[in-house]
Amino acid sequence: MKPSQSNHIQQGRPGLSRLIVSFLAILAACTLVFVFMPSAKETRVLGLQKKLAIFLKANGGRVATEAEVKEFTNTNNFVVRKLSDAPSLYLIVPSLNNNIAVLGRLYNVRPGIDGYAVHIIPTFNYESPTTTKAVGMCLLKSDDWKPSDLIKAAPNIRSNIPTIDEKWSKIDAEDKAKINDQLRANEKVRKKFGDLSTLVVDGKRSYLLKDWFKVSELLDRLKELHRQGG
Repeated sequence: MKPSQSNHIQQGRPGLSRLIVSFLAILAACTLVFVFMPSAKETRVLGLQKKLAIFLKANGGRVATEAEVKEFTNTNNFVVRKLSDAPSLYLIVPSLNNNIAVLGRLYNVRPGIDGYAVHIIPTFNYESPTTTKAVGMCLLKSDDWKPSDLIKAAPNIRSNIPTIDEKWSKIDAEDKAKINDQLRANEKVRKKFGDLSTLVVDGKRSYLLKDWFKVSELLDRLKELHRQGG
């Protein structure tokens, strides 16, 4: 081999090496982009989450913190409907656009609260002492007056005044004092959260809302998120 040919080959090898290194670098970059690029499913979930955030903001709601959820769920409350594998709905009663008549909308009324496990957080109803008695007695968890009795009476509390007053008269002073203490504790929570009187707990996600009328639409959005794996 002539010396000139040998020198030409030796000079060409570094260029070839650089070309291989550049190719490998580009391949690695493309691989990283592919690995970290969201899938079509992830893109759909992110889109639904963005729409949910817009929905909450438009309706004066927001995501609840763990501490807020704990404060809500640790109130003196009672269950009016149990549903397995369903989001839990906590309603402060009375509150914005919400009184005990909401229980008349427990089933298949839209806008309504069908599809939720429902918990009532009662506070004093200063316009209706009878309503205060009716919800307060449910906190005792006694067979003498159960949430099912309250549901039946809820659509028209006025016509049930004699029955409620009779049940109340049979409660001893100690239990009446206990009910008042529980309602006062709930009242403090209501004042702390202001207009945010509705909590939806859906697994690890929880949301505070001003108006319970929006929980039906919220549930539709949560179901779609679940269908997409979000």
